[in-house]
Amino acid sequence: MTKIQLYSSYQDTGFCPANVSRVVFLDTEVLSTNYDGVDKVRECLRKGQGPELIRELSDLHQVDYAKFRENVAPILYYCWDPKTINALKNVLDTTGAKIVLSSDLRFAFSQSDMADLFKIHGLAEYYVDNIGQVIDDNETTKFFTNKYGIDVCHWRTWEILEYLERCPQIKSYVVLDEMYLNPGLGDRFFRDFTSYQKDMIAKIIQLLQTDM
Repeated sequence: MTKIQLYSSYQDTGFCPANVSRVVFLDTEVLSTNYDGVDKVRECLRKGQGPELIRELSDLHQVDYAKFRENVAPILYYCWDPKTINALKNVLDTTGAKIVLSSDLRFAFSQSDMADLFKIHGLAEYYVDNIGQVIDDNETTKFFTNKYGIDVCHWRTWEILEYLERCPQIKSYVVLDEMYLNPGLGDRFFRDFTSYQKDMIAKIIQLLQTDM
């Protein structure tokens, strides 16, 4: 099996820009810590306020959010926690790191549309790329277990490690993900990222500021 055959036909990804040397691989689920957000979305839609919110967001960010399904912009607006987003922005601003999307949202939206959605919370300026998608079959599993070891068996970990191989200009990275992706990523993998985890945030900044 050749390297190119490891990947599915879905390839809305490229090589990380040459000037990007520090990366946060982001699963957007870590931002969904606004626990009353779902109720707010339901109330917004039940009261017929969705179109008004979409118009307001569209005017504010100069993006036509009506091009998405009715609930997409409200979900991101209400469910992504501003405090957690500000903590992430602090990490990115302090270290100069950029976002490479590892979330399953990369399958739902093009990079252009994802950038527009990131504008809702001011994250578009940090977003530079998506990881790829590996083929889910026995041959791919055999390839990666031989390459990285039998204990490194999560498909998203494989995708991140392969991305790092394709982008040698990346000198430092962390992975923020709701799923348990270790082993394979060592101390650069973090779960439960929130604004309240001060020690975790300090550790992330330290890692991003130190070349591998």
